[in-house]
Amino acid sequence: MKLSSISWRSIDAHWFLSASAFLGLLLYARFSRTPLSMEWSIFAARYGKYFLDLSLTAVVVVTVLYWIQFPGTFEHCWKRYRYQPVRLLAQLAIFVWLTFFMDFVLAIRVTAASIAIAEFFEVQEFDLKRIRGPIGNLAFALSYFFFGLTMVFIYNDIIARARPFDKDDAARWIDSFFLLGSSVSNIAHSMPRFLFPVADAIYWGLFAEVGTLMLLLAFLRGKREVSQYAGAMLTAYYFGLMIYAIWPVFGPFDHPGHFQNSPSVVSFDVEFSAIERLKAVRELPELKIYPDYFIGFPSLHIALPTIGWFFVRPWKRIARIVATYNVLLVFAILILEWHYVIDIAGGIAIALPAIAVHGRFQRKSEFNSLDGKLGMRAD
Repeated sequence: MKLSSISWRSIDAHWFLSASAFLGLLLYARFSRTPLSMEWSIFAARYGKYFLDLSLTAVVVVTVLYWIQFPGTFEHCWKRYRYQPVRLLAQLAIFVWLTFFMDFVLAIRVTAASIAIAEFFEVQEFDLKRIRGPIGNLAFALSYFFFGLTMVFIYNDIIARARPFDKDDAARWIDSFFLLGSSVSNIAHSMPRFLFPVADAIYWGLFAEVGTLMLLLAFLRGKREVSQYAGAMLTAYYFGLMIYAIWPVFGPFDHPGHFQNSPSVVSFDVEFSAIERLKAVRELPELKIYPDYFIGFPSLHIALPTIGWFFVRPWKRIARIVATYNVLLVFAILILEWHYVIDIAGGIAIALPAIAVHGRFQRKSEFNSLDGKLGMRAD
């Protein structure tokens, strides 16, 4: 049976799972004897940084992917700028100003994003009703995803406080079987140092991938589809939390040798902070909720990209690019010692039921007005 044919009729199970998770937190807050507080300022700062940092990147990447999938749109865009040189001069002025006063990379991102946004309004003929729909779809899905993610962070800290991480030795033993007696740490430490910054850049691109695919689905597929994508990712998180409560694994980076003579990359700083935060979660009398995430098995770092690939698979060129990136992501996750090999397998395993319960995948034969306006098809 194909995954796309699996359906709970008209019910999208992720709504039920999210509501159940929220009810569980209300019951915990009512009956738990552990004082619990939310660090809302930290959450706001993290979410704000996530949104601002990734918005420009997502818009640029979406534009590139859209042009790859529908190459005719680039010709439409180029004709507009060729016959209206004032537009080209305005964009060039923005690029030069940003390059001079900011930096070259930011100039490229902002200029590309401004061209993409201008083209979107042009294609939609500046019709408020047509513009409001895709933007509303994205806002709804993002709000739902951030709400669910906040619940995941709360459950993460609650479970980490109650359950010791005592399964890492078992995970290492399983890994040694797959790696013929070696380990993720041994392999990572044998890699040349120049690979670590490359792996770090690939790893953090994961979050841009999530934002990019959400943007694509919101603008090209509609409210239900992008909500199902957000719901499928949250469902994978919920499954991960359940497994975490039963078989708690932290990760191969939690050993003294990991940080000795290690290159300076963001991932290593975050891993060190995670170790310190875990100690605080277990030792402080009050449970202060931060946007922490301690789950090693299963790996959501690969579950989310797997889900993302499923949702964009009707766009064959985009799907190939996403699949290629996901393969590189596995390499980055392992070389940075974020996860064991068994964690990767577990992440793919929980992605499948998360996809299966998200609801029926819409037919790919119809696209919304953005594709229809340009006369393009997904295949």
